[in-house]
Amino acid sequence: MALFDDLTKKAAKFTEEAIDKTQEFAGTAKIKLKIKNLESDRDDVYRELGKYYFQLLEDQNSIDAEVSEMRSRIYNFDAEINELKKEIDIPVNGEGRIWTVEDMQLVLDAGADMVTIGTAITRPHLITERFVKANNNYI
Repeated sequence: MALFDDLTKKAAKFTEEAIDKTQEFAGTAKIKLKIKNLESDRDDVYRELGKYYFQLLEDQNSIDAEVSEMRSRIYNFDAEINELKKEIDIPVNGEGRIWTVEDMQLVLDAGADMVTIGTAITRPHLITERFVKANNNYI
């Protein structure tokens, strides 16, 4: 009987340790997910900021040589992409990090024939979080 009691205690201790490790891993995963979401949000702001200032410079006709070179590179990439697309007869699907209608439009403007929306609509907690953040401007 003592052997059985000892095995039961060891199994219970092992189970507790496994639960603790699982909770630790879950906590780590949540933190890593939060970091990825914050990095994505930050990158969205950088992209918006870049578009805003590029448009501002273009509207004021005050694009310097460095920005002009970047714009030329973008146009060259677009031209090369369009030429390559002419060589294929397969639809292009845009997928990944598409969080907003604006993101979707960028993907379509870049030449995608269709867009797959995943995480942005399949994770309710992220949908709610983004909705709350967006609506804080109105409260």
